Amino acid sequence: MHKSDVFIIIALAYLGGIICASFFIGHIDMFRMVYLFPLLIGVAGVYWHHKKVVVICFALITFFFGGFNYLKAISPIAEIKVLGENGQIIKGEGVVIREYTGVEDKRIVINILEESKGRLVSVKGLIYLDRYNQVSVGDKVDISGLAKYPENFADFDYVSYLAKEDIFFIIRKPSISVIGKGEYDIVMEKMAWLKKYISNSMSADFIPSHAPVVQAMVLGESEKMSKEYKEKLMKTGLSHAIAISGSHFALISVFLFAFFMSIGLWKKQVYFLVMISILLYIVLISFPASAVRAGIMIGVVCISRIVERQTQDWRLLVLAAFLMALQNPLVINHDLGFQLSFLAVLGLLYLTPIVDNWVKSLIGDKIAWIRNIISATLAAQIAVAPFLLVATHGLSFSGLIANILIVPIMPICLGLGFIYPFFSIIPFAGKVIAILSFPLIAYLNGVIDFFASLPFSYLNIQIPEYCACSIYSTIIILLVRFRKRKIYIY
Repeated sequence: MHKSDVFIIIALAYLGGIICASFFIGHIDMFRMVYLFPLLIGVAGVYWHHKKVVVICFALITFFFGGFNYLKAISPIAEIKVLGENGQIIKGEGVVIREYTGVEDKRIVINILEESKGRLVSVKGLIYLDRYNQVSVGDKVDISGLAKYPENFADFDYVSYLAKEDIFFIIRKPSISVIGKGEYDIVMEKMAWLKKYISNSMSADFIPSHAPVVQAMVLGESEKMSKEYKEKLMKTGLSHAIAISGSHFALISVFLFAFFMSIGLWKKQVYFLVMISILLYIVLISFPASAVRAGIMIGVVCISRIVERQTQDWRLLVLAAFLMALQNPLVINHDLGFQLSFLAVLGLLYLTPIVDNWVKSLIGDKIAWIRNIISATLAAQIAVAPFLLVATHGLSFSGLIANILIVPIMPICLGLGFIYPFFSIIPFAGKVIAILSFPLIAYLNGVIDFFASLPFSYLNIQIPEYCACSIYSTIIILLVRFRKRKIYIY
């Protein structure tokens, strides 16, 4: 058994432990499973020369460790724990660690020191402010306001969604004042300043209907888009085109690789610089799950090229999930974007060749680029559709055609968006980029408006979880049958 195979087994066991703990929470105490660790280590020691036994023992250890980490991370939700009674007035000092300025308000995440049971504890809170408030990342603030625990929506586990970021209370419209600069990572603070500067430049150079699109595509600032525009994206199945995704990172990597090669660097140097540039970009856009996943995959590819090792896509996906879950176990079960992006990538990896064979039988080889777009889009939509029907109770029926219409212009839109920050420091150069982007974004918005206006563009349909599981089981069975027929799907 190869070392890489052992690592994949261990990683999958850890992820499996997290998933199982989420299903059996309240019915099984995985904290007590820690007592099995010495037993499993002892068995591994006795049968050290039997590799399969050793791997099984360590896989079980990581399985229980994954469940233990998940329960440890989610336990504060059941206890609440810092504030005491819901609706308590909080008074204290804190440091702003994140900032989001939306259409209607401004949200900041603050790390605040609060006294609990005679000792000071550090907790994070989500604070709603007036959108014109000048508080920014890195500021040390004095805050006073009514703190309340978050509540779940009808079909959304908002409490767990915030908990994955260690946020357990919300304050709306508090009394807040800046009292200085807090002890905060200087790199993060400078990146937050740079992000705000680029965002403000975009607001100045692009027309009001185009600026939020570019800010969302390049900086991940989806909060800049109006609620109506987000609903249109959902109806047309084009949310992925605007949101930061793997395709964005693939394009950035291609641009960076071409640029660094053009200035005469060696390939290993280029891969290293691409990896560092991607890391800085992820920091700039505040670590969204889809960006972290894509960044890990690109980073592993770059490292493998530097050490001259081959990689397989599905292994990169497992590695990305493992590293993200190791840092934050709640991301697996409580981050919808994370879940959808992984399902979409799995669809692209495994379903695209099969769908492509079917599409090829219908339209032939004459228009291969259209066939590739149709196959990839269908594969991704098939992979995420059952999950969407459970999680969001709806599905877009215009997504396929809408995607085909916008895919040809997206690389140009993204390319212009990504070079904008470099040109924005030159007088009038940013406006030139905005002018060049105008017809492309106008076309994109036109497609979104047209398909969102169709009466059956989006249908509200809900299916139970067992139906989604049955659909995915059927897809897996079909994949296995195709493999047996020697249709290569890798």
